[in-house]
Amino acid sequence: MVKFTLALLMAVIAALTIGVAGLISGARISTILLRGLGGWFVALLVVWLVLFIVEARGWMGFDRNIELMAENEQAPEDGEPSDASDAQMAQAGAETGEAASPQEEQADAAGGFQPLQAQQLQHMEVPSDSEAS
Repeated sequence: MVKFTLALLMAVIAALTIGVAGLISGARISTILLRGLGGWFVALLVVWLVLFIVEARGWMGFDRNIELMAENEQAPEDGEPSDASDAQMAQAGAETGEAASPQEEQADAAGGFQPLQAQQLQHMEVPSDSEAS
């Protein structure tokens, strides 16, 4: 359905372009209408064919992406961890009996935002000139 909708949109744009060009050049209305209809049909076929080939080769999955978005829209219920890693971390913390640090409590209160700390960053050293060559 997405392929046909995109092809239809491009065909309408092509027909409008042909119509405006015909009106500017001073062509007869019948000529403009026939050329517009022909351009609409050709553009519809070409765009649909290109989209069909792109999807058949697996470069893009237009209809498949819509299905994936529908699956992702299902939000987790309140109180449940959002993914498996959160669940594992919560379980590990509960088993060891560790209390949450003030930063973690503050991050939970602020909706999961936690500012970066200098200790959390990975520090890199600049290579010396002898190592670079």
